[in-house]
Amino acid sequence: MLTRAIIASLSLCAVVSGTQAANVYVMSTGTSSIPVANDNAVVDALVNGGHTVTLGVPYTQFDSTIDLSNIDVVYLQASWNWNTGDMPIDGQEMLFEFVRNGGGLVTNEWTVWKAAAQDSFEVISPYFPSELDSPFSSVSTMTFTQTTPEPTLNAGLDPEFTFPLTNVAGTHTFIAAKPGAVGYYTFEQAGTTYDALIAAGAGCGRVANFATVNALAQLQDPNFATLLSNTMTWATLGPLVFGDANADGDINLADLNIVLANFGNQTDEGDLDGDGQVNLADLNIVLATFGSSCAD
Repeated sequence: MLTRAIIASLSLCAVVSGTQAANVYVMSTGTSSIPVANDNAVVDALVNGGHTVTLGVPYTQFDSTIDLSNIDVVYLQASWNWNTGDMPIDGQEMLFEFVRNGGGLVTNEWTVWKAAAQDSFEVISPYFPSELDSPFSSVSTMTFTQTTPEPTLNAGLDPEFTFPLTNVAGTHTFIAAKPGAVGYYTFEQAGTTYDALIAAGAGCGRVANFATVNALAQLQDPNFATLLSNTMTWATLGPLVFGDANADGDINLADLNIVLANFGNQTDEGDLDGDGQVNLADLNIVLATFGSSCAD
């Protein structure tokens, strides 16, 4: 098994402002030279962002023997090894429980495509916040544009940035948000806008899907590396339930009181629909989801 632990020093935590260190398990993309370079670039991007990284087995070898006891976020990569099979069922079941109990999961291009086209990731894919909209494509560069402001994801980044792409049987798929999920970045191709990063709460954890393959050239771009690192941080921030004003995973009187206390104000506190103000729409969200829990 290709495994190594890389521990970032405290000084690295200051590289990206706003970064909260996470323990990240990265599924390898293989052992030949190009996949190894890809994995090294992932590790570099995350360590430079202040995270602790364990580079582990490919997704096809990820089973219930893997120890996730000290892991905050799992990065499920299917790129250079995209067509080598499926994740063992016991590994998927363990990963499902990991997210259900508060862990984070981040994936790249081929995971959503494989779920739709090859019936892969059958157990874990219900937690994916996106679904396949149409098949894959290839371009040489891409521009990500921020569409939904989110301080953790956006830390250290301009609202729009461009980076090169590496083709791994394609550079990206076209994905669409499932109900309740949020598109945080978009890209444009042939005059049409598509989601680039979709994320949502899942169980008591969080899951994010990238539309792009996230391979070498992309990873070596400092802006994309920052976004990938920020996404790992975002995935550690706890329950994300629509209507959950205090982010404790339950929608109850505490959330209702937050909305009422800020009613009529322009503030983030109690602003559940992200429009910058607390009003009847936010109150209706709490009332419609009252009694829900992250474990539902």
